[in-house]
Amino acid sequence: MERKLIKPENYERFQGKKAKVFLKEPIDGQRHWEGTLSGFDNGIISLDAGAGKIVQFRFEQVDRANLKFEW
Repeated sequence: MERKLIKPENYERFQGKKAKVFLKEPIDGQRHWEGTLSGFDNGIISLDAGAGKIVQFRFEQVDRANLKFEW
């Protein structure tokens, strides 16, 4: 099962894990992001979206998020 990321503590606890994040408002024209959780500081979530792209957004901008299950 893909664990939901609901609380700010979840983003700290699961740093280094793959996640799917859906935002309330788009960033760089996208609302859906997938990548590795790379940080959480002062309410700002950092997501490594690959190819050297780090996306940052506020916790309040998240509509829903889950850990991404990998086989």
